[in-house]
Amino acid sequence: MTIAAAHSAALPVEPGGEAVYELTVRNTGTVVDVFTVTALGDAASWVYAEPAELPLFPGAEGTILLRFRPPRHASTPAGDIPWAVRISSRENAAFTWVEEGLLQVSAFAETTAEIAPQTTTARGRGRGKSQLAIDNRGNTRAEVRLFGGDDDGNVQVEVLPRTMVLEPGTAQLARVRVRAKKSFWRGAPKTHPYKVVVDDGRGEPRQLPATLIQDTAVPSWLVKLLIALVVLATVLALLWATLVKKTIEDYAKAAADKQATAVAKKEAKSEAAKAVDKALAGKPIAAAGAGVTPVAPPKANGDPDTIDPLGAPKSFRLAVTNGSSASKTLDSKNIVSITDIFYENPLGDAGMFEIYKNNDLIYRTSLNNWRDYDQHRNAPLEFAPGDKFKLKVSCENKGAAASRKCSPAVSLAGFVRKPAE
Repeated sequence: MTIAAAHSAALPVEPGGEAVYELTVRNTGTVVDVFTVTALGDAASWVYAEPAELPLFPGAEGTILLRFRPPRHASTPAGDIPWAVRISSRENAAFTWVEEGLLQVSAFAETTAEIAPQTTTARGRGRGKSQLAIDNRGNTRAEVRLFGGDDDGNVQVEVLPRTMVLEPGTAQLARVRVRAKKSFWRGAPKTHPYKVVVDDGRGEPRQLPATLIQDTAVPSWLVKLLIALVVLATVLALLWATLVKKTIEDYAKAAADKQATAVAKKEAKSEAAKAVDKALAGKPIAAAGAGVTPVAPPKANGDPDTIDPLGAPKSFRLAVTNGSSASKTLDSKNIVSITDIFYENPLGDAGMFEIYKNNDLIYRTSLNNWRDYDQHRNAPLEFAPGDKFKLKVSCENKGAAASRKCSPAVSLAGFVRKPAE
């Protein structure tokens, strides 16, 4: 196989364009062979071979065109870029040929700019605020100057920063501040068009149109509100002078007359009482019990026959100390009405908790459900004289608490009264 190139110097090419390099391949072997082209190096993605495989009879020759198409993108560097392709023989794997060269990639400039929002609003001489986005889509550094203004001289435009240096493929933001030079107090909003200029020194500067909408220095709704407040104050003053003040005076006079009448009645009653006392002076007083039913004094606190129909208040506490059960006879002579039960499980024991009245189960719950629980009963739970209150626990502690016995308790509150005779 022999290869001859049509070009020997560096091959110029523009990003987004195409350059062609021609290779002539001759089959010097004795059998039909196929020659394959493989691109190498940093420029491999730019190389397109036509054809990618070239079949040749013995002694025949063919042409391979290498088309170089660097993309028009900021990532495509400008300057001399080396390239290489490898040509391989299918029949003779040991034989390969590498063709090398240079591409002269030209520089290109492409700067874009956008202002957002294009329309801003400000009141009086307030500032409208926008942002200016600058993108360098070229493959060389861009130095940009920024400024703004309007044709009529009605606004002041400030762009910061005033200059930018952007590397290929980068973007930066600038602040745009615009405000009207004069304010006004009444009328419709005014529209001020202006421009922001982007000059990258590579041709005509780019002008970006924008608009400032200037409103009155004082909002119209505030003026309307002030007028409404003045009208309201006037109406309230008239109401006060013509209606409210007279009503308050009439009400105060009526209240004073009522108070004077009450005082006069009280003084009259006092005078009448003094007259009765004077008339009865020296007369004997009727003995106790003559036409009067005596009332028995209330009994001492704690007596089961207290005035309260439920009886005397009383409380109890019963704790499980042996890890299984505890019982108590609430009262051997009197009736006990339980109205409040407070369950205590401070250690967070696990297991089943049961309450018995004598041998009858009246309540069952799991200790896991609570640590402290207060139960108020709508209907009292009554125990006859000699009835037994019993707690029973099935302890189910596990883990680190498995060796500990369950120790819940119950506090009872209620009343004690004597049985009916």
